[in-house]
Amino acid sequence: MTVQSIETDSGLIRLEAAKGNPWQLHPQLATIWPEPYNTEAKEASAEDSHTGQVMLIKYGHQVIGTTGLFLQDDDFLNVYLRWHGVVPQWRRHGYAGEAIKLIASVARMVFPHRRYLVELAPVTQYGEAVIRFFTSVGFTVHPEQHRYCDEMWWPMLYDLKGH
Repeated sequence: MTVQSIETDSGLIRLEAAKGNPWQLHPQLATIWPEPYNTEAKEASAEDSHTGQVMLIKYGHQVIGTTGLFLQDDDFLNVYLRWHGVVPQWRRHGYAGEAIKLIASVARMVFPHRRYLVELAPVTQYGEAVIRFFTSVGFTVHPEQHRYCDEMWWPMLYDLKGH
């Protein structure tokens, strides 16, 4: 990806390309997800932060979350959301939803021929809360579960051409 920074019209929320290991530089990110998802997010973000695929969600100068995009080699229709989340004390203010709009804009700019932004929710009680949030910001749940990393997941789709 080539986008280094993008912000809302109001300037309240900004996405900024991560540098270094985001979890070491911003330990508050470890509070976003329960285990084992926190460990998975931490490892994936540390491994891929140099690619520009990992972005920090910022309110002013404060890092309040993380997001990003990635592609699957065998999927030419979709772009995938990478560990989108906001730390607990910054939730319920609309910032995660604003960050979705921003990362969807990035997806449209960088991958103009992709149709959907995809997020995966685990088929667990925790995943039910994930689904509630993402459907509230415009995602639809795909009716077919998928196995990924020995776990079942619900794909959720955000239409990049329709939003």
